[in-house]
Amino acid sequence: MRKLRSVFITLLSVIILTASLVGCESKKNDVPTVQGLFYKVEKDGNYLYLGGSVHVGKEVKFIDSVEKAYKESDGLGVEINIQDKKLSEALNKEMMYPEGDNLLNHITPETKDKIEKIVSELGLKLDYKQYKLWALQSVITNAIANKAELSVYNGIDYKFITKANVDKKPVISLENLDIQLKALTVGGDEYQIELFNNYPSIEEQQKLLSELYEAVINGDIPQIEKYTH
Repeated sequence: MRKLRSVFITLLSVIILTASLVGCESKKNDVPTVQGLFYKVEKDGNYLYLGGSVHVGKEVKFIDSVEKAYKESDGLGVEINIQDKKLSEALNKEMMYPEGDNLLNHITPETKDKIEKIVSELGLKLDYKQYKLWALQSVITNAIANKAELSVYNGIDYKFITKANVDKKPVISLENLDIQLKALTVGGDEYQIELFNNYPSIEEQQKLLSELYEAVINGDIPQIEKYTH
């Protein structure tokens, strides 16, 4: 594989490096033009572009300097390639309990009551008992994002992966399925139950998702720091 001269990277978490922030521009369009959170990192004549990302979003256009950075890059680095079919199939398999087991064998009555209340309020049509708790929370979060008019198909990473596939640019996953699963399942059943039982209400989660998205898309570092400290 040839060495990449520059890589355009979108990450779920925000990484702040000593770098120059891509400048802000504005246009009036039906689809908003936004700055995002993007940096150019340089050393000894070598450089890459680094961006903050969230996995859900709205339809937007990025400022010209961001689009230019993508076009001149040789490849796209992302947390994980969410459009990789083999990865999706493997993850879907991990989300479900095997035959003979189900979620009710792993949670408390309090958690069961909370799940059924949330599933009902969101109008989700699914057999939640087949999902592992971390996976069910992901389904719930996606449904809450939809209520906030945020879609995975407009997530920053999804949009740039789609661009890279069309442009035949390599898409490089910085993590793999094993790393993702270790992060999602940390602490085992006991910790996952504690997390779930203490999640905010649907309304509060919707508000937090919207605020975080707006902070990242507008490059609002002080607001982002509220969620990362």
